[in-house]
Amino acid sequence: MPRSEKSELKLAECERILQYKFRDRSLLQQSLTHASSAISRLQSNERLEFLGDAFLGAIVCEMLYHKYPSFDEGDLTKLKSS
Repeated sequence: MPRSEKSELKLAECERILQYKFRDRSLLQQSLTHASSAISRLQSNERLEFLGDAFLGAIVCEMLYHKYPSFDEGDLTKLKSS
């Protein structure tokens, strides 16, 4: 089986497990590509990781902000860091 066909089957299996169909399957491929196996770092998952970390950080900050209304910025920062 050619490599690209094998890769497509693996991506389809990921979609099945996730129960999500990607409109742009190249994003799924990129998300699964470690920098050590990418042709360049731009083709690895690092940029998506950066974006995901920022998105999750914003969600955590909002949750802490609402859960601890009497905490000041310093207290919230300490909680976020932990």
